Amino acid sequence: MVVVTRDHVRIGDLAAGTLLVYDRGQEAVLEHVSTTALGTVLDATTAELVNDLLMRWDMLEPDVRGRLARTLLGKIDRSGADTATLDSDALRERLRQLALGANQ
Repeated sequence: MVVVTRDHVRIGDLAAGTLLVYDRGQEAVLEHVSTTALGTVLDATTAELVNDLLMRWDMLEPDVRGRLARTLLGKIDRSGADTATLDSDALRERLRQLALGANQ
């Protein structure tokens, strides 16, 4: 399976939904997502999306990052909190909390 899968992962990793992380020296692959959040709060795909959004936060237009953050939070935030009234800073902080594994 390692040869035929796109990311070269084992069948057990596919079944478990684990994330294959490459060590690139000092470069952090998922610098905004803790190992606590992986597999408990966030699946591998969602963790990567959250990490990418947090990394690019300041480069995105406010309405774009707000829409992306609200969409992601709507899919992963188990507290059921309404994000419609949250400003940009509050959305970013909520994503950070989830990425750290807070409020499981």
